[in-house]
Amino acid sequence: SGIAREEGRARAAGDGGGPEGGPEDGVGDGAAAATPPRGGTLTPARLLAVRAESVRIVSLLDSYYGSSDRAADMLVRSFVGEWDFDAPVSDPDVDRVYGPGRSGQTHDRAARLVDTMARALVDPGRTEFVIGGIGSSIMAGHDNCRYDNFPSQMSRLFGPVWSAAGMDLVYQNAGMGGSCGDSHLNQHWCHAALVSPDVDVLHYEWTVFEHGPAGATHEELIRWTQMLPKQPPVHVFNTGERADGEDYMLVGRYARQGYNAFYMKRGLANGGHDYESERAVGLD
Repeated sequence: SGIAREEGRARAAGDGGGPEGGPEDGVGDGAAAATPPRGGTLTPARLLAVRAESVRIVSLLDSYYGSSDRAADMLVRSFVGEWDFDAPVSDPDVDRVYGPGRSGQTHDRAARLVDTMARALVDPGRTEFVIGGIGSSIMAGHDNCRYDNFPSQMSRLFGPVWSAAGMDLVYQNAGMGGSCGDSHLNQHWCHAALVSPDVDVLHYEWTVFEHGPAGATHEELIRWTQMLPKQPPVHVFNTGERADGEDYMLVGRYARQGYNAFYMKRGLANGGHDYESERAVGLD
């Protein structure tokens, strides 16, 4: 993929994956690196390494998409609830424009995701951060190379952040085809059987089967996951364009649970893809 090529160039350019530009274990003389222990305390050195990997990923994405603004347009602003990790607890100016409590929802949504990741990082007994993915063939990666499907790419891109903390990023991909009669109407009840009930975050992609509003399904999934041990935030991945309907209401109502919904075509449109011209000639 293009991101993989960019990542290869970034590493070849010199940081080697470590916080100071050398090998990950800090050995600069070519000596064989010992395999670091997994889990344990988040030491200051590990914290610096986590930050260095995070900065590297942001720089990689900015480079891949052409600029930081375009990367934010295509990734961050393609969610129904825009991610803002600097949002104050309350902003009267925002609330006057978008309605009472909107700024608080933006803060709470980001804070829930930060809390989820921070708890995993500082827990000395943790060796894994687990993301579960349920959905159709799009989640499974059918008609695609397994190497290039979304869960595989996310694991490669995001995994070094957790590795720097002495942990592994585990993505449990439970995507399936819909030819057996499964769909969003029944599979969302089975999340704790399809993936571990101990997941930190749950991704849902049955949206290609929904063919219209499915707010009830999304809300049922949100509420049932709150009974899991870690109460994982639910993130919906939608292959269509953003519609300020049921998901818009749910993103506000369940901000404290970290709920959000991503719209793929909205991301491409934000990046400049001309869907209007395609519609005009019947290509939508």
